Order: sequence, then structure tokens, then C-alpha cells
Amino acid sequence: MTKLLEEAIAKLKTLSEDQQDRVAELLLSLAESEAEFTLIGNGPAAMAQPSSDARRWLAENKDAIDAYNRRVADGAILSDLDRAF
Repeated sequence: MTKLLEEAIAKLKTLSEDQQDRVAELLLSLAESEAEFTLIGNGPAAMAQPSSDARRWLAENKDAIDAYNRRVADGAILSDLDRAF
């Protein structure tokens, strides 16, 4: 683990449990993602930018993803079998 990542983890430990969980989900999503991404910018303003293939896939599946996310927001209990993407 790099020193910078150690510093970031130490800072994250000061957040509420809810905030820690949200950041952890983001980090796990990035680490486990099969989609390629590059970091745009430096420092705190850096953002993960999906590859052109990932952007195309997201665009092609936008309606299905939005419908799935609406069902999740409405409290539906879903599985991977419920996804249309």
C-alpha cells in the first residue's frame, strides 16, 4: 500500500460509518470494475473517466440502467437476474 493511500484511509476513518460505507463502495467498484478507466486530473479533483468502450456500453444501456436504479430507489429487492443489461 502506498503512503498516499495509507493517508487517505486514515482520513476516511474519521468519517461517519455511512460515509465510510459510501466511499468503500466507490473504491470497491473501481477496483473490481472490468471496465477500463483513466484518471483525469490530479489531486483531489481527479476523476475516473471510463474508456470509450465503457462510455459506449453505458450509452447503449442507459434506459435499462435508469429503470433498474429507479426500482432500487423505490425499495425493490433485486438480483442480477432482474437486470436487463
